[in-house]
Order: sequence, then structure tokens, then C-alpha cells
Amino acid sequence: MDDEQQYDAPDEKSVQSLLRYWRTEINLARKREESWRKDAMKVVDLYRGEAGDDKVEPGNSFNILYSNTETLKPSLYARTPTPDIRQRWSDQPMPVVKDAARVLERAITYTMDVYDFDAVMNGVVSDYVLPGRAVMRLRYEPEIEGETLGYQKVCFEAVNWQDYIHGPGRTRDEVEWEGFRHRLTQEQAVDMFGDAARNLKLDYVPEGIDEKKTDQADALKRATIWEI
Repeated sequence: MDDEQQYDAPDEKSVQSLLRYWRTEINLARKREESWRKDAMKVVDLYRGEAGDDKVEPGNSFNILYSNTETLKPSLYARTPTPDIRQRWSDQPMPVVKDAARVLERAITYTMDVYDFDAVMNGVVSDYVLPGRAVMRLRYEPEIEGETLGYQKVCFEAVNWQDYIHGPGRTRDEVEWEGFRHRLTQEQAVDMFGDAARNLKLDYVPEGIDEKKTDQADALKRATIWEI
């Protein structure tokens, strides 16, 4: 076998088959949670004071859900946690391991301070107590110039509950895939995927934008991208 194997790009038929497969998986995942998502949105609307069909006279209402939620949140997340990294077996002190643990502890502390860990966690806690789904990711972002690895960082990222789906499974271990939805401008998509993204359909317009006002709508349109 040659040291350098030739990579053969998938043919058009394989690509279309793969697209159909993931479109089906995404549609099924959203269908499974359709009822829950409607109920979750109602809860969020109530929290915001947008009760919909509830007719309440202005000045004569008290949003007990908002009050209870804000009271509950500090009990779930009150302050930034303090990293504590140490040697597992303390009966065999090893200076090298101790120094490595100290480096890791300080690196994590720095990352949590610089990339606003508290802001992300407060958003995650809100999703946990209202719709009941909280998702946070850690994103590793290296800067590579040619063959040189430059500055590296790990960012904390809260994922909105509406932008997360997953495959079927009775337990977490049975879930074989997860999906994260992104809304990208054409420029962002081209920067990420190359010139092929110029043909992407910009299928998302923010709520409240009048699509009849072409200039306004076109400037704010986004392409829906699912990261699997």
C-alpha cells in the first residue's frame, strides 16, 4: 500500500443520498419533540409576560413564574466554581505530577475568567428551569499559520434549546448523534465552507422583519446550517 493514499471525492449520487439521510433524521428528531417544543415555548412566553390568549388587565397581574424562576436560579448556580486539580494518589508524592496539576488548574481558572464562564452558565440555567433543556459546549479554537500552531483557546458556548436536536435513544448512551443549528450570513458561510456556500439558500429571516421591504429583509437573511 502506498504511503500516500489518493482520496476520491464522493460522487454526486452518494452526496445526494447522504443529504436525504440527514434531512430525514433531522425531520424525525424535530417531529419526536414537536409537542414538547410547543409546550416549552408557552412556558418561555409566560416567563416573558407574553401570555398569548390570557386576558389580564394591565396593572392587575403578577408574574409568579418569573418571580419563582429568578428565586430558583441562584440556588442552582450561585458563583464561579474554583478548579481543584490534584494528584489522584497522594500517598506517592510526585513533584512533576504536582507541577502539571498546578499548570492545569491555573489554565482552567484563566479560561473561566477571560471567556465569561458565569454569563454562559446563567443562560444555561435559565434554559434548565424554563423549557427543561440546558446545553453547553466547549469549543477549541486554534490559530494555524501554515504548519505552525499559534494561539489556542477554549471557549464556553451556551446552545439555545431550540437549536439542539439529537437522535433516538432510551438512555444517553444510546443516542448516536447530536445536531446544532446555526444561522449564518452568506459571508460567514463562504468563510467557513468556501465558494460552494455562495449557492446556499438564505431561508431564515428574523422575526419582525417585513419581507415585503426587500432591502431590509435581504440584509438580515441567514442560511440555516445543521452541524451534526
